[in-house]
Amino acid sequence: MYPAVYQGLGLSYHTLYSHDLTGSPVTLYLFQGARVAEISPEWSFGYEWNLGWSYGWKPNGVVSSRSNICITVALPFYWKPSPSWEVQIGPEYTHFSNGDTSFPNGGANLFGIKAGITRIYGNDMDRCPGRSFFAPEEELKESMFKDRIHYDIMAYGAWRSARIVSNSSFHLINRPFVLGGINFNPLYRLNRYFCAGPALDLQTDTSTGLHDPIVSENNGELISYSSPSFWDQTSCGLSVRGELQMPYFSINLGVGHNVIGNISDTKRFYTTYNLKTFVSKKMFLCLGYRLSFLQYTHNLMFGIGFRL
Repeated sequence: MYPAVYQGLGLSYHTLYSHDLTGSPVTLYLFQGARVAEISPEWSFGYEWNLGWSYGWKPNGVVSSRSNICITVALPFYWKPSPSWEVQIGPEYTHFSNGDTSFPNGGANLFGIKAGITRIYGNDMDRCPGRSFFAPEEELKESMFKDRIHYDIMAYGAWRSARIVSNSSFHLINRPFVLGGINFNPLYRLNRYFCAGPALDLQTDTSTGLHDPIVSENNGELISYSSPSFWDQTSCGLSVRGELQMPYFSINLGVGHNVIGNISDTKRFYTTYNLKTFVSKKMFLCLGYRLSFLQYTHNLMFGIGFRL
């Protein structure tokens, strides 16, 4: 079903030529790629993503934690001069962020060209050339609408630092505030690769809506603050999701808006980026990222879910 897909586990080392300032992080990551289009029998075009955890940063004005999430997207060209050798080259973008678990969290971004050579062993060396991502598929056995729908339900949790904005003053609180949520997402299967559907997103965030800061008159440090009730820190949103389904992994992207929320911090647009790793046919682990107002980092998402 997926003749042009590959995946695996990788380990990388980054030197940013400023070890004293940034450190030299090591990243352990999952990766998956696919050949999307065939240009000629020897040349094809595709994509590759990496998602992992990097460690070894030196806290600075951009990245404040020693460990950070690493996300990489590449658009390589594949050249196969022989059945057992392959060359890859193409643009690559990498983003490091701690998901606001501590401040500051401006994030580090790397742009560059990725180039590599692969030696292929085994008896199936010719399985990739000439095979594209959109290879012809058999007709879906499910003919009725209901037979093409599955339901994903996921529970997740994380932690993050907090900000307080009051009377034009801005305060950062670098301690962990816990959050958690439940997501219910019916998905309609368009073909073997893509599915889409609405989602109901329920989240409680103890860093939301902090107010009435009391500041020391001597040094301006934050002494105390007030927190809203549990229900005021809970929001419910509706979103639209699209999902790319591949072997072992699914990439789920969504955009939505909170429809229930008692304070201004919960009345906002948001986007979600989730990687689902299926450990069985019905159960998956999730590592995700949620942005508020479609662009600002809000929180990470560590979850477990089931496909019904």
